[in-house]
Amino acid sequence: MFETYGLPALIAGLVGLAGLVLLLVPPSQHAVRSWLSVLGGGGADETVVAVRGAVLRMSYVGAGVFVLVTVLGLFAQFRATSAAIALALATVVAAGVRVESGTRRRADITAHGVPDAGASRLLIAATGLAVVVFALGILLAVLEAGPGGPGSSSWFPESSSVLPAVEYYTMPTVAAAAVLVTVITWLAYRRVLRRQSLAGVDSNVDHALRRASIRRISVGALSCQILLLSTMVMATPLLARTIVPDGSGGTPSQVDAQAVTAASGVALALVILGLVIAAAALAAPFWAAAARQARLIKAGV
Repeated sequence: MFETYGLPALIAGLVGLAGLVLLLVPPSQHAVRSWLSVLGGGGADETVVAVRGAVLRMSYVGAGVFVLVTVLGLFAQFRATSAAIALALATVVAAGVRVESGTRRRADITAHGVPDAGASRLLIAATGLAVVVFALGILLAVLEAGPGGPGSSSWFPESSSVLPAVEYYTMPTVAAAAVLVTVITWLAYRRVLRRQSLAGVDSNVDHALRRASIRRISVGALSCQILLLSTMVMATPLLARTIVPDGSGGTPSQVDAQAVTAASGVALALVILGLVIAAAALAAPFWAAAARQARLIKAGV
């Protein structure tokens, strides 16, 4: 793939690696203190410990989800894209984990603006994109199954060694994955809203952590659906495949190699976009707050 796509493939790999580091490495105490300073609250040691404990648990859960989904994706021949999808899904699941609970439950959530309108719009956009991926998957699955007959088959040239292979089960698998990711997203969203407050912090910090979790869920869900769409784009040359009767009752077909190359380029662009969105979700709010504070100190503000 690096030989075929060069710089775009390198960018995808670097962004994916950056996102993986952000997923696996929990924010430092400095990053947590920077985030707390943005909230206007104090960076008391007990508050820093409580918040960092919550994000540390997110890192552990995210690591487990990443490994599991990557392995499943490799078995389904999603190749390196399986790791990108795993990264986005891990972002969603990790943000919805249970925290070290205090005694308060859903304390004045509405008054504190949890969730915010932007996160809600992203969740709706991710759900809408899931509908598109599912519908496209069903359409392409029907086309792959046609024109029918026990001898029918489809010849699909290999586009790269990294982007997903297009097999008879690819489209149904991706369509089902889009639905599953949507269900997981909304369950994680509901869990964050209903979970007990974080122990050892005041209500402002607890609600801010809820908002940050919901934003990660919504952005991660959008990233995951874009990555699933990229996998589906790989199969779009089926829309223009050529039927070539073999003279023995079978109806094999073939797909134009140039169309596959073009679809692979678009798919790779979507992979980069999805990875950038996932990495941005993992960088916010803690690492982003630390970077912002560093810029302010350097500027002498």
